[in-house]
Parts: sequence; structure tokens; C-alpha cells
Amino acid sequence: MPDLYAVTQQDVMSFSKHADALPQGGEYEHVVSQSALSGVYREKLIKTAHYQIRDIQAEFSQMLKVDFEDGNMEDYVNICMCMAGTEYEIRFDASKIRSRLQASRYHFNYIPDSRYQLVLPKKIRTVHLAMNRDYYTNLLNTFEIPATDLQKNVQREEPFNSGPIHAGTAMKNIFIDLFSTPLTGKIKELYVESKVMEIVALQVNERLAVSKDPQALRKKDRDTFHDLKTYLDRAFTEEHSLKSLSTQFGLNEFKLKKGFRELFGTSVFDYLLDQRLSLGKSLLQEGGFRVNEVAARIGYKNANHFSTAFKQKFGITPKDLRK
Repeated sequence: MPDLYAVTQQDVMSFSKHADALPQGGEYEHVVSQSALSGVYREKLIKTAHYQIRDIQAEFSQMLKVDFEDGNMEDYVNICMCMAGTEYEIRFDASKIRSRLQASRYHFNYIPDSRYQLVLPKKIRTVHLAMNRDYYTNLLNTFEIPATDLQKNVQREEPFNSGPIHAGTAMKNIFIDLFSTPLTGKIKELYVESKVMEIVALQVNERLAVSKDPQALRKKDRDTFHDLKTYLDRAFTEEHSLKSLSTQFGLNEFKLKKGFRELFGTSVFDYLLDQRLSLGKSLLQEGGFRVNEVAARIGYKNANHFSTAFKQKFGITPKDLRK
């Protein structure tokens, strides 16, 4: 089982043997050297009054679980992408939201929790765009873009997470271009602003594109299915039935099954299974839990059923993963 070293963000910085500002503006490097942890953390930063964009590259001797505390999370809409490396996970325990990103996957969210955790592999490159929520909503309103589920949750100050989305070449190239442009000064500010607008346009387009048949679901129904998915993201360890979900969200069972698959490319119960097994894998990697304890925590009454499903998804048994 991989080692998982638990620290706070402040710990990582305090462990630094030295922290150097790199030649380009807005760049710095932390070299960590401790008996239990060593490695390098590099960050490039573009910052304005409306958004912050970070390009982060890190390589450590162990997997890390880093605790963060940020009292300003309620002020920002976030778009995060894993550019390279093994998958990483972000956890918001208060909102019961967990999201795992593999290379070339991104998510966008609004989660007004002040505390969260990152579970990081030994080597990773990720980019993060944090936009002031008023800037984001005003941008959409300026161009009269229909409100998405993310925008509605921002207005209600309720948590929303998209889950992992495949990043096309266009999205990846925008982030690469942002940190490789030779432009400077006001011209660079104009260039960066245009790239941020491109990112928002791609994000909104993804949210509004729901299926190959755009007439398959009405807008009201699409909103209901996104509300259903958000609910399942928070309550995937609980027992659910199509009947209870249909009653709760005002859909008949046939429409619920068909619409969920059209929007998200999977069935309700396959989605729940994937969320449960991903959480189970994280708990096993953390250590400190027996297989039967993990099975119970993610909603399995029978540990053997958990082990069978786990091996089918990951190609390894929970017991072997713990070794």
C-alpha cells in the first residue's frame, strides 16, 4: 500500500529547506528536506483583482494528504485540471463532496467550505483557476448566457461540483499558452483576460451540451437531473431506490433512468457504485481500516460483495491493496 503522509499546507512550507523566487515574475520554488518527507514544489502564479491562476508542479518522496483552511472559499468559482501525473483527490467533508482527477480531466465547482483536503500522488502537475464569483456571474450576465446549475448554486451559496470531465485539446492549450506567453505589461493583462473568457466559454458550453439529441430533455428536466446528481454526490453511501429518487425529484422511473444516462453517460446505480468504490479505494490507501470496516462505511452490508465489485473495477482485491 502506498505511504500517505498527512500534513497541513503550513507544514509543507515550514519544512522547506529553502524557498526561491524564480527568474520570471510570479514564480517560486520550495525545496522540502525532512527525514520523513522530501521533494520540490514549484508554482507559477497569475493574479488580478478578479481571478488567480496557478500552474503547480510537485514531486515528493511520498503521497501526501494536505489539510487546507481558507476562509475565502465562498467568494470563488474554481476550475481545476490535472495536466499530468497520477490522479489526485480533493475532499470537502462538510459538504460530503469528493472529486478525483486523472490526467487530462478537469472539474469546476463552487464549494463554500473553509476546510478541505488534497490527496496528492508523488508526482503531479495541475492548474487551478479561481474566479471571484461576482466576476463569473457578471461575465455570464453580460453576454446573456442562460444560467447554468453552477451559476444557480453560486447565487444560492450552495455547494456544487461537476465531477471529472474530459479536457479537450482546446482547454489544455489555453492553460499552456497562459504560462508560456512572452507578452508583458498591459498587453499581457489583455491576453490573459481573453484566455479566461475562453475557459469560461468552454466550461459553460460543456454544461449546456447535454446529449446528442438536444431535444431529448427539456431545460427544466435537465436542471432536475443536475440537482439529482448533486444530491447523489453528497449521499452516495446511503441506500437509494429508483422509486424513492423518482418521488423525491418528481420524475417517473423510466424518465429518471433514461434521462440520467443521456446526461451523464451511465446509470444511476453504476454512478453510485463508482463513487462508493472510489471512496473505498481512498480509505484503503489511507490505512487504518480493515476491509470489512471500509465496506460498511461505503454502504456495503456484505464485505465479500464489496471485494468482488472492487476487483472488477480496479483489477485488485481490497486485501491486496492494503499490503
